[in-house]
Amino acid sequence: MKKIFAAFSTLALFLPVIALAHPGHGETGGFTITHYFLEPVHAVISIGVLALVVFMIKSLNGKKASQKK
Repeated sequence: MKKIFAAFSTLALFLPVIALAHPGHGETGGFTITHYFLEPVHAVISIGVLALVVFMIKSLNGKKASQKK
């Protein structure tokens, strides 16, 4: 688990490079929450981060449940 966390932490260091300005800024409000969920460039990242959070929560809950047995 530590290796997976380290890999994702390293990937997170590169997120500012991925999120550089792209054509289409301003069509959905620039720095609004709708921009980050509706623009395809950001939506892919948002969905990936959401999936990662769900995976981490489920794996942590699974470990806690197995430790209680």
